[in-house]
Amino acid sequence: MHLLQVYQLRRRMCCPLERSVFIGGNDLCNISYRQLKETITSFSIIQKHDLNFHILKNSDLPYGHIHFKTEYDTSIFYYAVRGQNFTGPNGTQINFSPSRKTGSDKFTEYKVYKDPPPLEQEERPPPPPPPLEQEQQPLPPSDQPLPPPPPPPDQPLPNQSPPPPMYVVYERSEEYVIVIQVPGLSNEDEIEINLSKETLTISGVLVDEPSLGTKIYSNWITGTFSLSFELKDMIDLSSNNNSINIQNGLITIILKKFFSKSLKLRKA
Repeated sequence: MHLLQVYQLRRRMCCPLERSVFIGGNDLCNISYRQLKETITSFSIIQKHDLNFHILKNSDLPYGHIHFKTEYDTSIFYYAVRGQNFTGPNGTQINFSPSRKTGSDKFTEYKVYKDPPPLEQEERPPPPPPPLEQEQQPLPPSDQPLPPPPPPPDQPLPNQSPPPPMYVVYERSEEYVIVIQVPGLSNEDEIEINLSKETLTISGVLVDEPSLGTKIYSNWITGTFSLSFELKDMIDLSSNNNSINIQNGLITIILKKFFSKSLKLRKA
């Protein structure tokens, strides 16, 4: 930053009004250029954004202008200091207002930015890279690994459980028919069924992973799936009519209900 003394301030402007802010206050004639520079440089908004500016002020006039390198710098400075009075040397009050063209009553309206414009972002130097540890050596450009792809939208977070497979249960007079949809499952895949009275637990592993898309039922690492639910009636574990069939990604399980051999039907 630098400070300029301009003896014909009314006639000389080195930048557009959109990059200029008016400096006002009281007793500014008694402030030296160095004191005014040090006062504005101490503002937190200047230090936070490392704003590049210079000041134009006629030594005989109680006002001046502060000019910035970009319209973005001007905007964030003005909206941070507007409506405030700052104390300078010897109790001098300093304030800021929009610039305006000589002889005009229209004040400059500074654009409000949410983010720096792309061109102005490029003008700012990039942050320095973090220091490397002693054991860490930078890889050649050709050997640097590519960043991992983003997870698919339906993939759970590491601490979340995968969604259970879709299934339906058909209850008949003497049996249950359970149909479970597990795409990619075939007769060669591993599947395990545990049956304890009314509780049925089914788990398995998909041997062949899909070549496209994402796996539907899995923990997204091993390809496993699991499902457990309770039936209303006990199952006859010794029945030879219990069966399981796997075809086209569907598991069809038939389980016979348990009936006590001592149960007798009453005659009407």
